[in-house]
This record gives sequence, C-alpha cells and structure tokens, in this order.
Amino acid sequence: LFPFPQHGSIPASEDWYTESEPDPWHVYLAEVRWSPDEGYIAFVAAYRDRCGASACFRFHVYVANLQSGELYILGEGRHIGWAAGGAQLNVFRLASGADGTRQAHLFTMRPNGWDRQEIWLPGGAVYVSGEQRPLGFPWNAGGTRVMVANKGLGEVMLFELADRAFTPAVTLPPLAVAENRLSVHLVQGESAYLWTTIRGDFVLQNARNGSWRKLQSTLATTGIAPLRVRPFPSGSLALVEMADGSAWIVDYEADALRAVTFPDAGA
Repeated sequence: LFPFPQHGSIPASEDWYTESEPDPWHVYLAEVRWSPDEGYIAFVAAYRDRCGASACFRFHVYVANLQSGELYILGEGRHIGWAAGGAQLNVFRLASGADGTRQAHLFTMRPNGWDRQEIWLPGGAVYVSGEQRPLGFPWNAGGTRVMVANKGLGEVMLFELADRAFTPAVTLPPLAVAENRLSVHLVQGESAYLWTTIRGDFVLQNARNGSWRKLQSTLATTGIAPLRVRPFPSGSLALVEMADGSAWIVDYEADALRAVTFPDAGA
C-alpha cells in the first residue's frame, strides 16, 4: 500500500509542522485508519523537510481502496476520521496565511477525494497540533464529533460538526497532561473521557461537569509500559496492549483489571 522507496521525494507542500520527536524517521506512517465498512484504509504519511533554517514535517493523506486496489492521493492533511460508515473522510489542515500565521481548517470528502467541502471552524479552540507530535485527541465512532483543546491545552471539549457547537469545556485532570498521557477515549456514550497515562494509570472524567476519579486499578506496578488502549464498542471494558506482548482488560466502571490469557501454542 505504501512503498517507502517511492516516497524519497516530498510532495508539494504548504503546511508545515515543527519537529518535536528525537531522531525521527525521514518518512513514516503517522496515522492508519480502517473505514467502518472495511472497504478502505486511510493513512497519513509524515515527511521530514527543511523549513527555512529548521527541520519541519509535512503530512499527506492517502486512501487505499481495498476492492479496486486503487490508491487515492488526497493531498495535505492529518488527524483524520471516518464518517458516514466509511462514505466520508474528515481531514484537518493547518494552513499558513499570507501573514505567516497558521489556522486550522477541516474538510470532508469522499474516500477518493471528490466532493470536498470545508467545515467552518469557530475561533478560540485548538483543533490540530502545530508540531510533529499530534494532540492525540479522538474522533467519535461516527465521525460527527471530535475532541479539541481550549485555553491552550488546559481544557478539552467536543466539537460537533453538524451545528459547529461545543460541549462544555472541562479542565484536564492533572495526570492527563501531554507529557504524561498515553491516550484518551470517548466512553459511556460520549458522556465520559477515559484517560490513560504512559505508566498505566487510568482516569475517568465526566464530560459534562469535569469531575474525575483516578481508578485504583493500575498497570504501573507491572513495570511494563502500555502501548495502546482500545475500548470495546459497548459496555465498560477496554483492551490494554502492553510492550511485552501481554494484554489486560480494564473495567473502568467496576474499577477492575484482569489479565488476558492466550492459548498455549504447543498444546
């Protein structure tokens, strides 16, 4: 789908993002997203470039049609989210104006890039990272809402694409600051946020009033770093994949953890 040797040259780009990771690859896949109908894979390629005297990154969006084998080149963008069951893709850009300032833009389009339309974004919120490192904020499963930041990165809220409205902004829990955060997910019907730290701690936060509680259940005592967290579509369970290949199930409502056991391959 993405032959790296063919991407030695950087596509024509206007948007730029500050380098923020140590010893980065010159080309890598920054995002990979299957469509809900499993007919497409959208991915974002990151290209290291020079912007004046400093290193910077460019991000470009591609979509693979798994039925026809076609690869669609959608141009610049990042922080992608599928909508309408896979019939629509949402793409953010951080475009530079004539005066050099950068402003977020949101576009919706078909998987092949056709019918591209811009969604007007109200001012004041932080929609997309200006750095190579992403904000790490999620889209909802339907692609109709996305988490954004407010007051710098001190608060978060959900942006509704249909009416361009925001849910109430809530202050980040202390454990959820960017330096400590592994991921955040929308749970309980998008009425709560599940924050996970790089150590393996969990925080459940009410999306309406901002109240939060740190779960007693923690993976920090294992001494193994969590890699990713994937909440199940329903219920109160999430799968936590660990750096050593092990996995755990966290029940964030019951505040309980249990190890995932795998069949013995030799049995």
